[in-house]
Formats: sequence, structure tokens, C-alpha cells
Amino acid sequence: MELMKLYPFSIVKQGKEFYSAMVRLILGLFLSFYIWLGTARGEFDISHITFFNFALFYFSVTILLALDLFRNPVSHFRRYLTLFFDISCTSYAAMLTGGVGSEFILIYIWLYIAYGTRYGLSYLLTAVIFVILQYNIVLYLDNAWADNLLSSSAQIFVLVTMPLYLYSMIKQLHKARKAAEQATLAKSNFLATMSHEIRTPMSSIIGTAHLLQNICRNKEQQEYTRALLDASKSLHALIDDILDFSKIEANKLELNHSTFDLHHTVNEVLAVLSPNAEYHNLDFIVYIDPELPAYVVGDSQRIRQILFNLVGNAIKFTEKGEVQLKVSKLSEDSEHRQVNLRFDIIDTGIGISEALQSKIFESFTQASTSPSHRSGGTGLGTTISKQLVEFMGGEIGLNSHPGKGSHFWFTLSLPIKESGNIQERYKQRLMGKNADIMIDNDSNFDVVRRYCEYFGMAIKRYNSDKELLQGIKLSSQQHKSCDLVILSDDASHKLPIKLASQIARIQCSSGKRTQKVFLGYLGQRARAQELGNDYFDAYVTKPINFERLGDTLMELLSPDIKPISKDELNKPMDISLNILIAEDEDINAMVLSSFLHDAGHKTTRVENGVQVVDALAREHFDLVFMDMRMPEMNGLEATRLWRQQEPDDQHIPIIALTANATIDDRKACMETGMDDFITKPITPEQLLDTIRKYHT
Repeated sequence: MELMKLYPFSIVKQGKEFYSAMVRLILGLFLSFYIWLGTARGEFDISHITFFNFALFYFSVTILLALDLFRNPVSHFRRYLTLFFDISCTSYAAMLTGGVGSEFILIYIWLYIAYGTRYGLSYLLTAVIFVILQYNIVLYLDNAWADNLLSSSAQIFVLVTMPLYLYSMIKQLHKARKAAEQATLAKSNFLATMSHEIRTPMSSIIGTAHLLQNICRNKEQQEYTRALLDASKSLHALIDDILDFSKIEANKLELNHSTFDLHHTVNEVLAVLSPNAEYHNLDFIVYIDPELPAYVVGDSQRIRQILFNLVGNAIKFTEKGEVQLKVSKLSEDSEHRQVNLRFDIIDTGIGISEALQSKIFESFTQASTSPSHRSGGTGLGTTISKQLVEFMGGEIGLNSHPGKGSHFWFTLSLPIKESGNIQERYKQRLMGKNADIMIDNDSNFDVVRRYCEYFGMAIKRYNSDKELLQGIKLSSQQHKSCDLVILSDDASHKLPIKLASQIARIQCSSGKRTQKVFLGYLGQRARAQELGNDYFDAYVTKPINFERLGDTLMELLSPDIKPISKDELNKPMDISLNILIAEDEDINAMVLSSFLHDAGHKTTRVENGVQVVDALAREHFDLVFMDMRMPEMNGLEATRLWRQQEPDDQHIPIIALTANATIDDRKACMETGMDDFITKPITPEQLLDTIRKYHT
């Protein structure tokens, strides 16, 4: 019956004794050949029967000990038995091959090192006792004590002092390892504390920015609020870089699988990085394939981190020219609802030498150490990006030529949540509309062209002011409608004010109204708006956000038709829940309550664990959002206390919503009886997605 409880090979292989058994078997084969060869040459006086019996005994016991590993991979009794067996066989082999002059005496030293370092000091001391006892027997049988007292004493001295020295070395190593473990623990505690202290105010900032965005009616205010929100999220990503590096080192990184809008996630990063590109007079071009699914499932925060690192580096190391980001669909498995994505980050920067390319994904390595470049940063960006991509099952790579730029790319495979019909949203309103476009940068024009053609629009490109004005005049004379003109800044990044005025004069003389759209960075838009709305009817911020471009064009060309929103997941839920919020920070509680009220839920707020238990005992709640750190009684104690007295048929989902972000924090929450664990800051989308998991 005991044989039915065998451990699989994969478990046995991971044990220390498996390696020892393999070494013992291989070493036994080599030494057997050595003894046989010495016997055949007449150097050892051993009969064939003695050699055969000894070899049969050695290999039989070795195999039996190895097989016993599958019954019990860890056995201290077997280890001590094996130690005695190894020393005894070594002593017997020494007697057969020359006694005190045998080379087998050196194997004692090997056994000291092997057992002492692999299993600990107690095994080393036991080995010393066995060796001294058995080697004394060898010396006695070989008459060494009588014939050569001095040499025998020296050998015993070496066999005693050598392991004692090894003993002191191992103790120092253990002491150093303990100190390293304490340092690692101190680092983990520091990161956990800093994570909590930073995430708490950050949660308030991001949450307040969300609320402010909902009440801003002015488009410019909405744009700046969105930039504030995106910057806050990217600061969050930057802090997570440091935390994730620590988690990856300790093999404790976990991914969050939730539904998110891929377009929105990418554009959040770009909104933060575009001011830096504008400051350095770079063209920042982004193309996100409109055919990508509306919603996918994955860790949006990690994807945001990867993009922030790679695109940020591209801008940092590009002094002139352009930086491009392309997000495309490699393939889509409609049966398993899976999409394979590719992200390409291309720049015209300093490039990376072939020697450095092999090191660029290593920790604390930067593409340039020259003070003339805008290097800065931690040097962790590419390292963490590679580890995160591979952790999510993707691939990452690099092609670069010094002085010509770099091309980073990575791939990901993500489940599809909602495909959506984005094209239908725009085609019904923009199909057949005409657009005249004058954009100097070919890459930027290509993005606008592909987006407009996706909307169903007919476009025509002009390469100069004169050519554009002649085209508009000709269309007017031929009574052909020109619905839209899209203008961008020129190569010197100046506003095309003069051109916009000339177009307006042509409109006045023809009596036809052509909508004028300015494509430029957010700072340029602000300068253009200072001049009033006489020049441009709308503004589209670079890099181009596909949906904002489409919405802007619909507002201009079909102002009386209400646009269809693709954001079905963010609509208020049909059910109204009674939710308890346990949060001692006033701003975080206010933000969370506002998110939930907007979604149609009722909330009650308490400030500590004692109030949580009292509230749950008095009133029925459908869900609880529980902070971990609260005065009087923390969230862990409150959850544990409530689960002890909760009726069996009235389980209430308790969700940890905390600024603590470590694996140990998650484990602690789940062990107390919580149902889920989410970290601050949280977006309305994440909040509603979490609620849907427990109330559909």
C-alpha cells in the first residue's frame, strides 16, 4: 500500500538528495573503473570476486536509496544512513587500494564539503565522527600507528582541523545569509510602507480628477483635467516600476486580470508623454488600429507601465525628428475570443550600439551615459518592460542602428471581452464627407488618412498653402462641397493662422461654410484659442486620439445627431446595491461614494473596523469595500471578527480596497475571509467591473 503514495519525478528532482544520488552513481562508476583498471595492471592486490561483491553491494544500496526518494523525498534518517554508507565504502575502498597511502582518503574531504554545505553543520560534525572512527580502523589494520606514528598523527590532524575550519566558514555564510534575509525583509517592509503612504494621497488625486472631469463643461477644461488624470496614472505606473522590480526579484509578481479599454489605456500614456515631445519639437505619431476589440481582459496597469517606459525612452533619446507608436492586430482567434497584439515604438534618436543592445534589458542600463543626452531615469525601464512582457506570455525585441534610431517592439495575447462596432458609430455620420488635408509630416498624414478613410470619408492631400487655396477656390467655382479642412503646424511648429484667415476669406466670397480643424499639441491649442474662434472651428490634440478625432468630426459635420457611445460597460448597472464603505480617509471615501452613487448605488461610510462590525450586525449590505489600515480595529481584524459571527446563509462579499499592494498583503486579506483584493488608486471602470463579479 505504501507504493501507492509515490511522489512524482518533478518533485523528487527538486530535492537536494536527488542531485547527491546522481553524483554518487556517476562517481561510483568512475571509481569502479579506476579500481578495476588498477587491479588489471597489478597495482592493487584485489581478487575479482572481492571486487565484484563490493561493486554489487555499492550499486545495489545506491539504487535502493535513490528509489526511496520517490517514497519520501525528505528523510533525515536516510540522509544519516547515506552518510554512514558513503564513509564506510570510502574506508573499505581505501583498505583495498593501499590503506593509508590510498588516494581514496581524499574522498573524505569531498564528503565533508558535500554534506556540510548541502545539509548543514550537524551533518558535518557527524561526518567528522564517522571518519575519525573508521580511519583509525584503517590505520590500525594497516599497522600505521606502529610503523609510522608521526605520519598517521598528521593525517588525523588534517581530517579533524579541516572540517573544523569548514565549520567556521559555513557558520559565517549562514550569518551572512541571515543578514541578507533581514535586509530583504527590511526592504520589503520599506516598500510596503512607502507604497501605502504614496498610494493613499495618489488615490485622492486620481479620484478627484475623475470627479472634476465629470463636471467640467468647457472642452479646454476637460482636456486639462484629462491631462491631470493621465499624469497621475502615469506617476502611479512609475512608482509601480520600483515595486514591481522588487516583486520580480522575489518571484512574487501577480497580474490583475480585468476588463479594460485598450484604446483608452494607450492614450492615457500618450497624453502624459506628449508635452515632453512638444517641448523638444518632436513629431509624436500614434496609430492604433481601429479594428482592435473595444474591450480586452488583462492587466492594463502593467501594459501602461511598459508603454510609459518604452515610449518615454524613445522621446528621451530623440533630439530631432519623430517618435512613432503603432498598435496593430497580428491575428484574432474568434473561436477562443483571443487577439494577438503587436506594439511598435520607432524613433529617429541616437540609436543603440550592437554591444549595448545585448545589455539594454539588464538592470540599471541606459542607452547612453553621455551627459549631452537627456538620459536621467532609473535605468530599470527596459528591464521591467522585458520582465513584464514575458510574465504576460509575450515577446519583446529591439532593432537599432547608432545615429539612425531604434525600434522596440513587443507582442501580447489577450482575451476579448467586447468586440464592439466602432466603425458603424462613425460611418453613419461621416460617410461621404470630404476633407482637404495639409500636414507636412508624412507619418502624421498617414495616420489621419487611415482614420478618415475608416470613417468613410473622401480625402485629398495638399502640400503647400498655395496648392490648398487653389483647390478650395476651384471646388467653390465648380460648386463642389468641401466639408472639412484639417491643418497642422508646419515644420517650424508655427500656427497656420495666415492660412486659416485666407480660407475664411474664400468662404465669405463663396458663401459656403468649410469647417476648419487645427491639429497640434495641447500647448499650441491653448495659444490658438487665445486668438478666439475666428480661425479654427475645432482642435485635435497630437498625438491623434482616434475616438476624439471621430467625435470632433461628428460634432462639426453632424451636430444635430447624438453620437452613439461604445462605452457600454461604463453605463450604470440596472440594479441598485446597498454598499458599506470602510475608509478612514475623508477624500478617498468621498471619491468612492461619488463613483458608486453615479452608478446608482446607495452607500454608507464607516471609519474603523469596530463600526464595520456594528453596521453589518444592524443592517444588511450587499457588498463591503474594506480598507486594511484603520484606527481602533483594522480591516483584517474586522473581517475575521465578522466572519466568525456571520450567518451561514448570508455571506456578504468583502472586497479589500487598500493602498497596500504586496503579495503578503493580498494573502493576509484572503486568509481572513475577504473575497477579493484591489489596490488604490481605482478607476470607476475597475470599481464597476469588480461589483459585477459578485452581483450580475
